[in-house]
Amino acid sequence: YNGFDMKVTKERIFVYLRKSLPYLVIFAFTCLPLYAFFASKGMVEGDDSVWHRLELTDLAYGFENGFTGLSTGHNFLSFLSVNVYGFYGPFPHYFIVILYEMFKWAGASLVGTLKFSLFLFCYLSNVFVYLLAIRITGSRNVGLLSALFYNFLPYKMFCILVRAAYPEADALCFIPMVFYGVYRIVHDKEYRVAPYVVI
Repeated sequence: YNGFDMKVTKERIFVYLRKSLPYLVIFAFTCLPLYAFFASKGMVEGDDSVWHRLELTDLAYGFENGFTGLSTGHNFLSFLSVNVYGFYGPFPHYFIVILYEMFKWAGASLVGTLKFSLFLFCYLSNVFVYLLAIRITGSRNVGLLSALFYNFLPYKMFCILVRAAYPEADALCFIPMVFYGVYRIVHDKEYRVAPYVVI
């Protein structure tokens, strides 16, 4: 490298670091309220914990025995009720079980996959709050503060850490994505596909 190339490379690295820093900060404060959740070996024993563990177990049993589509329970009364899948929308549980089936060869567990997916959704929701706040205000600092406040949303944390109501927490995580997509559709000067994909 000559001196010019090194300067260009250093500037490029600095630009990449500057662009990625807010996402690293968001990642760090996404970890803060969920530390107790991840530090425990099992799941939080909230009032919804039994339902979700049984639904995940039943769904994994179904996947492993050829029932991969939307269906009723696969074990006798799904261990709990006639059709445990009638209580919640299918996305959170199917997402967890599909990830589990993809990575169980590497030692993944249903509980570990649930924790990972919940962290992923919380992180993505914070990122979309950040992006939405930047679009509205034009300030990265306001974006970071908004993401920080949304990260500690009391009802979301209550659903995760006390009630163990993971589908409700996931639903709260998708709200910023919807608002971001709608805001872009309404305010973008040119037609773009990305906001529709986000929605």
